[in-house]
Amino acid sequence: MKARLTIILLFSCLSLSAGTGENFATRFHEAQKRQNTSEIERLLKTAADSEKNNPDYYALAANYRWGMSQSINISTKPPVDGDYSIQDPKTGKAVGSISTVGDSNPKIKENALALVKEGFRRFPKRADICLGLACIQREMGLDDACVETLESLLNIAAQSPGELLWTENGKIPGKTAIFIPEAVNDYATYYFRKETKEDDVRCERICKSAIKFFPDHPYAFNVLGGLWSAHGDNAKSIEYFKRGLERGPEDPLILLNMGDVYLKLNKKKDAIAVFKQVFNLKTATDDNKKQAQDKLASLKE
Repeated sequence: MKARLTIILLFSCLSLSAGTGENFATRFHEAQKRQNTSEIERLLKTAADSEKNNPDYYALAANYRWGMSQSINISTKPPVDGDYSIQDPKTGKAVGSISTVGDSNPKIKENALALVKEGFRRFPKRADICLGLACIQREMGLDDACVETLESLLNIAAQSPGELLWTENGKIPGKTAIFIPEAVNDYATYYFRKETKEDDVRCERICKSAIKFFPDHPYAFNVLGGLWSAHGDNAKSIEYFKRGLERGPEDPLILLNMGDVYLKLNKKKDAIAVFKQVFNLKTATDDNKKQAQDKLASLKE
């Protein structure tokens, strides 16, 4: 496979969280501040039934379990796949291992997954819970399930844009038509960067679903442009970049990516024209302009 274009977009795993507006959330956060593990465990056990109609219960409980699974576990047991080895500095022999609690006890991850899945089943319009589910699925290697979750979120967001909720059942942090496709695009970029046949399919599925439900947002067109270029179809790549620019004419990343593809097509004049446009954008950062300048300087050599 040919070298990938650098598609620079925010990539993060949105964490599940909840505010302190409801009694359960208040008690949970207070127990966390006291670092009282036994109190937290008693609270979660009791809340499993009493708070089953409270979406923040699932967000908080799943986040807590997932955080627990990521904590460090140091043991004298020999390292297994994925563990860090602790070696005796004198002999060089392994005397122990470092892993995460979730590696030594997979049931904790499974419990976190079950909680957030149930939360999304009960409250499909809680976007934070849905994105948290996608994140955990991806981290557990459940990639196809992750893509399906994101497709569901895009569908729900498009059908009920004014009904999406965030923590404490508040409004999502931004306009639905911007926030949701940008959040989902983080995952498309993640799979794009993995550079495998299966992950390219996942990337394409996410992007095409984003375009289907939010056709006016440019990010998915940008990623698909990079994906088609990676597969050697640079003409199709340019088509997607052009469609992206129609929707995001002030996006310097699309211009930079398009310029690179024009160079692959030996269209030097087009590449120069595109790189020069970057300097006219109010949204272009100093780094964007430096990239464009470096490209133009290399073309003069």
